[in-house]
Amino acid sequence: MSKLERIKARTAARKAAGQIPVYARHRKEKGATKPAKTTARTPMPCVHLGKPTGETRPCQGCGGRVVQVPLRACAVYGVTAVGKAVTLADGKAVRPCNSLCPGYQKPA
Repeated sequence: MSKLERIKARTAARKAAGQIPVYARHRKEKGATKPAKTTARTPMPCVHLGKPTGETRPCQGCGGRVVQVPLRACAVYGVTAVGKAVTLADGKAVRPCNSLCPGYQKPA
C-alpha cells in the first residue's frame, strides 16, 4: 500500500468516525472557503507632503523584487518617497515620509 493510499484510507476512517474537524468538513461539503476581506493600511500623511513630482525611482523591495516608487514634493526636504528609502539619480538619499521622519507631523 502506497503512502497516498494509506492517507486516503486513514482519512476515510476518520470521516466515518466523525473525527474530521468542523472546518475541514465544511470545506469538503461546501467547497473552498473565501478568504477574509483585507483592508489596506494607509499611513497618516504628513502635513508637509505635497503632490507627486511625476518622477519614480527604483527600490529594492523586502521581497527581493525591484519596484518603482513615485517621488512626492516635501515642504521640509524638497522631495520624498512615501514609506520607502530610495536614492536620486545623482546618488543623494531621499528621506522616506513616515512617522520616523524628524519633520513628520500629523494633519490636524
